[in-house]
Amino acid sequence: MSTDPHAARILVVDDDPASRAVLRPILQAEGWTVVEADNGRVGLQMLPGVDPDLVLLDLVMPVMDGFAFASELNRDDAWRAIPVVVMTAKELTPEERQRLN
Repeated sequence: MSTDPHAARILVVDDDPASRAVLRPILQAEGWTVVEADNGRVGLQMLPGVDPDLVLLDLVMPVMDGFAFASELNRDDAWRAIPVVVMTAKELTPEERQRLN
């Protein structure tokens, strides 16, 4: 984790430990402070303490998927402005794309 208290914070919400393990060093090398959550529910619980500048979000996860996470994020005025980058191997239907937008 970055020792710079002013480094931008990124919340990686992905249930796959291997994916998180690949992303972490790449993001840290670019100066990000990386915080990980293994599902959407944990990610939501972490938001107030992390106050991320960006969320990298997997869509297909147990407990709470990325669609539900994004929906909850959008309900809160304080979190709505956080940029979210969706990472998925899932082929999205037009309805799913609309839902994310």
